[in-house]
Amino acid sequence: MVYLTICAISLKYIVLGMRKIGGYEEIAPMIKKLCEFVDGKNIEMIGPPIFVCHEMTVKEVIKAFEQKMLMLK
Repeated sequence: MVYLTICAISLKYIVLGMRKIGGYEEIAPMIKKLCEFVDGKNIEMIGPPIFVCHEMTVKEVIKAFEQKMLMLK
């Protein structure tokens, strides 16, 4: 499941975020989906457009991998 979050931090800037548990191969399609949303809303992107965060601990990596395997069954 993909979550798309829109946060208005001021009248001038909007922060878009997307969160999905899965493998690294899913990063490019997520970025594409986010960019399509931005283009569809005629939003002007400024600054670094992408921040990718991955699992921070071995336990989180194992959990993400196991969840991905369950989804593929």
